[in-house]
Amino acid sequence: MTRHAVLMTLWIACAAVTAVVAAPDGIDLIEQVHTVQGSAGYPLTETYFVSGTGAVTGSASGLGPDGLLCTATSAAGPGSLSAYRNGSAGWANAYAQSTYRFQPDRGHLVLDVSGVIGEWAFENLASLQLTDETAGAIVYSFESPHEPYIDLYPDAFAGYAFGFHHDLPVNPAHVYELVGAVEAHRGEPGSGSATMSLGFSAVPAPMPLALGALGAACVAWLRRRRLL
Repeated sequence: MTRHAVLMTLWIACAAVTAVVAAPDGIDLIEQVHTVQGSAGYPLTETYFVSGTGAVTGSASGLGPDGLLCTATSAAGPGSLSAYRNGSAGWANAYAQSTYRFQPDRGHLVLDVSGVIGEWAFENLASLQLTDETAGAIVYSFESPHEPYIDLYPDAFAGYAFGFHHDLPVNPAHVYELVGAVEAHRGEPGSGSATMSLGFSAVPAPMPLALGALGAACVAWLRRRRLL
């Protein structure tokens, strides 16, 4: 085998390993689509829309009615979403979304989510929804608070961080869809932003795992007693 052939074989092997590692643990990933879109300027100057199976980014810029430069930019990829806007109020908007269709190999799905909503938080948004496609039912949904009620959300104007860890029962025979999204909208003149870090994996259901451990302990005890 020539040196070139050896290097090519190693490259293919590394690529295969990378592909395996990239898939979430315990997940049979059927499809993933990442999408970004946005616009800027008054009248509308630039727009963007980019979608793909890997990481995507997009940006737009234009002048607002007051002559301020307006910009919008967003990015989406495996495990990460971000949307930013800046400039005149109302004339830059950014959006990013990631959609995963998958089948879990095990009985529980673990969601690890964190993010930051920038200033003027009630006009910027992060959301997440898990749907059991086979059963046609929503399993879990989350949407960051965005109503402009300063008494309910004292940090609404300054922005805030969020994060949660959930362990949800799932059916390994079913197909699921997980959609995460962030949006940066109007705000007052200045900046608006939303980011999200999204991780998910499947783990064994607690009860079968516990029963399996108990069974193994019983077998070991019986063997020590020479009853098995």
